[in-house]
Formats: sequence, C-alpha cells, structure tokens
Amino acid sequence: MNTEIPSSQDIQRRLALLSFGDLRRLSEACKVPFTTLIKISTGETTNPRLDTVRALWPFVRGLSTRPKRVTPLFYVESPRPAAPVPRQPKQRSA
Repeated sequence: MNTEIPSSQDIQRRLALLSFGDLRRLSEACKVPFTTLIKISTGETTNPRLDTVRALWPFVRGLSTRPKRVTPLFYVESPRPAAPVPRQPKQRSA
C-alpha cells in the first residue's frame, strides 16, 4: 500500500492546472466525483478526505506545479480587413 500522503495544497495546485475536460476524465479514472475535484481545484474544499487524496495522488503526481501559458478564455483577436479600402475622391461643387 502506498503510504505517501501529499499536502492538500499540493493537490489543489496540481488540479488547478487542469481544464474541466481533464478534470472530468480524471474523475472517471480515479472514481472521485467531478464536483469534488472542482471544489478542491478552486480551493472551496481546503481539507479533502484522506481517501480522496490517496485516490488522486497517483494520477496527479507527475503534473508540474508551474502554470502553463494559456490563452485567456475571453481573448478575441480583432479581425483584419482583407484588403485596404480605396478612398473615393471628393466631389467639388461648382
């Protein structure tokens, strides 16, 4: 039996790096409810149960605790015009 028990902060930092899709797959793999993983990753649950930590640790142990560079969720690239619009000559009144 694995006796290594990481801190809850270590688990939280590693889970915070995962997307919702990754958390959903992790939930299925380690048999921990998805909502529990969300609560741990956001810090809402600060002291998860020992059984939960033991179930998660083999899956998240290899994750780096350094955040990856990601594009913000609301980043929108401004559209560029396909070609410059030609100016129309001004009409002079006589």
